[in-house]
Amino acid sequence: MIFDDVKEILIDQLEVKDDDIHLNSSLIDDLGADSLDAIDIVMTIEDQYSIEVPDSVIENMKTMDEPTRRILHETLRSLMRVAVKNLPTQVQKEQANHKKTPKARSRKRGTVNGQLQDS
Repeated sequence: MIFDDVKEILIDQLEVKDDDIHLNSSLIDDLGADSLDAIDIVMTIEDQYSIEVPDSVIENMKTMDEPTRRILHETLRSLMRVAVKNLPTQVQKEQANHKKTPKARSRKRGTVNGQLQDS
């Protein structure tokens, strides 16, 4: 789970106890992080998840749920990019499969797949 991974990063970098970290924990007030700690935490998250977190997010990161949500957000964006990139290929495959499938003709003249066709 992403929360647990982020929690481990915080335990390692901030030297805090597992029980002290909750989703709504303040990185500064509850966990004692400063701006340099936040940068180190984000760099570790970026490396571990192969994502890029914008500086504006780092500056506004105040609670534990923010890095967790950012990881989810960036991971979903990456997955969507891959899906969109592969979409034309998938559509081409489906079109090729569709062309290979013969249309079922009924015995009634003028129908295809049971549907009346215009002459």
